[in-house]
Amino acid sequence: MNRIIQWQLDSTLAVDEKFMLFGGLMIAIGLYAFIDKWQATGLIKLDTIYDLMLNISLLIALLGGVVFIVSFAGCVGALRENTCLLKFYSLCLLILFLVEMGGAVCGFVFPRSLNGLLELSFTERVVHAYRDDPDLQNFIDFAQSDFHCCGLTSDGYMDWSKNEYFNCSSPSVERCGVPFSCCINATDISSGLVNIMCGYGVQNSPVAEASKRVWTSGCIEIVRLWAERNLYMIASAALGGALSQLFVIYLAKTLEGQIELQKASVPGRVEASLAVAPPAFGHRYPASLGPYGPHTIVNHRQASVISDKAINTRQVKLPVKFVFILCYVYR
Repeated sequence: MNRIIQWQLDSTLAVDEKFMLFGGLMIAIGLYAFIDKWQATGLIKLDTIYDLMLNISLLIALLGGVVFIVSFAGCVGALRENTCLLKFYSLCLLILFLVEMGGAVCGFVFPRSLNGLLELSFTERVVHAYRDDPDLQNFIDFAQSDFHCCGLTSDGYMDWSKNEYFNCSSPSVERCGVPFSCCINATDISSGLVNIMCGYGVQNSPVAEASKRVWTSGCIEIVRLWAERNLYMIASAALGGALSQLFVIYLAKTLEGQIELQKASVPGRVEASLAVAPPAFGHRYPASLGPYGPHTIVNHRQASVISDKAINTRQVKLPVKFVFILCYVYR
């Protein structure tokens, strides 16, 4: 550790410890929500990749697991000077950085194509699963009420006709309706309670009349317009996150290089010290230093790599020196 820059180690550990805690918290929250939903519904559907992506609680737990594993590898690699773990850590960060940059480029260069892909891939699945998944239902209600939208595509509130509960052919009282989160005034002013029936029968009304009761625009288009209005803020946040990731990657690679340099330089220093000629005749060093003098003192890490050749050399030279000493004493 004497040749590793201390601030790099401290910075890497500080970042990794925080992300380990954050990842562990995500795992705990995701698993708690997943188990709670499992006990409430008794059925978890994970037949396709879309089911996994729309299962918010399980998705949070999986993302937390990835964050925890990567940060744990960086933390242990820095503490134990393990270059393999540090390489894994920096590689994962690099892959994440490239994925983020690719998504950002696609979002800014091909916004219409990205909108079409999202509408084609997720609209029907999200609308169908609205009543089946409580977590997804809460997320959709939050998005619709916060962004003032209804549905996902350009059809707007008519997207909810694809749901078996809101379809006009349904025997349910919700037929031809939309979720209460689509309503412009879902909360009753006098009582302060949410009127869950405020969107009933809206699908039978033309757009001009329905717009007086509910939001009629799809959420994907509304979110895209919101992103365009806040482009500088989003770009600044993305740039800050990208620079932070690059800085952490730099710390990990520099730390890895320092460790490899230290490990590579130790055997060379020990062999060079062992190759020094023995002391001149009549020059006496303290017995604790051995026959090679003070220039051969090595630390505990260097001493661990002394070869059998050096030990054999020492055994041969000791009798020769002993003979010289006897001749000098009894001359």
